[in-house]
Amino acid sequence: MKRKRILLVDDNVSQLDLIQILFENDGFQVDQAINGLLAISELEKNKDHPDLIVMDLMMPKLSGTETVKRLRTLGVKCPIIAFSAMDEEEIHQEAISAGCNSVLVKPCKPDILLSEVRKLLVAVELN
Repeated sequence: MKRKRILLVDDNVSQLDLIQILFENDGFQVDQAINGLLAISELEKNKDHPDLIVMDLMMPKLSGTETVKRLRTLGVKCPIIAFSAMDEEEIHQEAISAGCNSVLVKPCKPDILLSEVRKLLVAVELN
């Protein structure tokens, strides 16, 4: 069985590395992008899209919400988890409206993040 691939998009490199270790220890293949523009560029070049994306919402150059809108326009259909330190309902609603499937607030317990990832991947397999 092919390992599920996750793309992490966050401008905080130490955050990226910690989450990558968490996911790799759980058997996932992980790619990173340090901003939304790099994520878009990578997905435009590589039509083999990830199985799931974890997207920080507050990034320089291009916000996570704007990145998600562009990814959806490009035809990226995989689940996207918005991952943000901002715990405000308006920001969560913007993320969902942009095309995110769920929103998690940083800091987040590792088991909660993994549970959300698994839940969304199972939902894709069932559809």
